[in-house]
Amino acid sequence: MITTRPLTATRGTGGDAITVAFYPDTGCLRFSDARGACLHELLPPHSWFAVSSFARNDQAGAAPRPQTLDILLTEFTTGTRFTNARIHQRMAPDSLAGFARFR
Repeated sequence: MITTRPLTATRGTGGDAITVAFYPDTGCLRFSDARGACLHELLPPHSWFAVSSFARNDQAGAAPRPQTLDILLTEFTTGTRFTNARIHQRMAPDSLAGFARFR
């Protein structure tokens, strides 16, 4: 039976917290700020590609491990892999909340 409870990881960046949640029942991968506003959302198959690219070949099955979500969240907050080049670590977290949801 598939669980509907999401797997989550949270990281503090610049005085704000960013959370990544993977929903095993839908395959949705959602990045949100401390207020719960969606910063970025990936739907299947893109969410599965993102999870598998950071899994480091150490897992079997569809659900990511907590270490995988931590790596994914670190890449999201410090890199530009899932967002455009204008978002990077030096930007204020408040400015991230203004970006539209990507699909």
